[in-house]
Amino acid sequence: MQMISLASLNSRFKIGTRINFGFLTVLVLLLVVSAVGYFGLDGSNRTFDQYVNTSDSSVRVLETDRNFTNMRRDAQVYVQSGDEQALKRVRDMGKTVRDALASMMAETTSQEPEGAFPPGRKTQLLAIASRGGEPHTLGLAMDSAHSLSFDPTGNHIAFAAGRAKSEIWVMENFLPTLKAARRR
Repeated sequence: MQMISLASLNSRFKIGTRINFGFLTVLVLLLVVSAVGYFGLDGSNRTFDQYVNTSDSSVRVLETDRNFTNMRRDAQVYVQSGDEQALKRVRDMGKTVRDALASMMAETTSQEPEGAFPPGRKTQLLAIASRGGEPHTLGLAMDSAHSLSFDPTGNHIAFAAGRAKSEIWVMENFLPTLKAARRR
C-alpha cells in the first residue's frame, strides 16, 4: 500500500520537480555527512592536543626525574667526601627541580580531587620487616607524601610531600640497625 501511495505521490509532480527534489535530498545528505566529519575531526583534534600535552608533560617529568637523580648522586658525593662543589650542585639542582615541579603543578589540570586525603589529614611513613610482622611508624607525618624512591643500598629514602607547595625530603638511616633488628 505504501508503495502505491508513494508512486501516486511521485507521479503527481513533473520530472523537473522530481529531479530538483532528488538533488535537494543529495545536498542535505552531503551537508549531514560534512557536519559529522567536521565535528568528528574537531573532536580528534582536541584529543590529539591532549595527547601532545600529555607527552610534553611526560618529557618534563622524565627530565625532572633525571635532575632529581643527579641531585641525589651529588648529595651522596657530598655526604661521603664533603665536597663543597657537590653541595653547590645539590642546591642549584634543588632549585631547578622545585621550579620544574611548580611549573608542572601549575599546568596540570585534573578532574580528580587534589591530594589523596582530605585537608588536615597527614600521611604517615611506615616500615614493615621483610620477613613479616607489624608495621611501625617512622615517626614522620606530613601532608601528601608521594613519589617514594629508595637508594639501592637501603640507607636513604627520598620523597615529595606537601599539597600547595611540594618539598623534596631525603631521609637517611631510617631503618633499625642490623643488631637492633636481630634483637626483636
